[in-house]
Amino acid sequence: MGRKLLSKGLLIIVLCVFLLLGVCAKTEIYFTHVDDIQAIILSEINEAEQSIDIAMYTFTDFVLAEALVEARNRGVDVRIYLDRSQVYAKYSQSRYATRSSLVIRISSNRYIMHNKFVIIDDDLVITGSYNWTVAANTKNDENILVIDCPYVIKIYQEQFDRLWEQYSLKRYNELLEKVEEEN
Repeated sequence: MGRKLLSKGLLIIVLCVFLLLGVCAKTEIYFTHVDDIQAIILSEINEAEQSIDIAMYTFTDFVLAEALVEARNRGVDVRIYLDRSQVYAKYSQSRYATRSSLVIRISSNRYIMHNKFVIIDDDLVITGSYNWTVAANTKNDENILVIDCPYVIKIYQEQFDRLWEQYSLKRYNELLEKVEEEN
């Protein structure tokens, strides 16, 4: 009796693992100095059809900012949630994105909003240590994971939606003032 129960338990576990592997069919891992992470992110942005939701601590990479504007121009909904430091950071793309009419919100966290992830078309999440910066692309040792697991995507989307609702209108208005100063 005990062996039959154990055999059935193992069979159930094996079936669950196969089901999970089928649901989470793809997780890819990339490292700077080995892989061209910027090109991987660009490819995913360029393939987006419906939505791109970004939570990024530091965003100074103009190439990625330009790709987001192009995505928006072809009808993709683009939302960018940034750390408060990006309002005044010298090379931040927050001002370019604002001038280009991308939808931006600034974190209300009085410390730091240190997330680094993007959700594309509810089909995949890109996350890891990689900030969207020139230094991350050319100098730093960084990594990303590209994940297409619906369960994981749902968790990241819920977190993004929570962050999106906790934005700082004051910091956003400071960003608008900064954009006006630069014009």
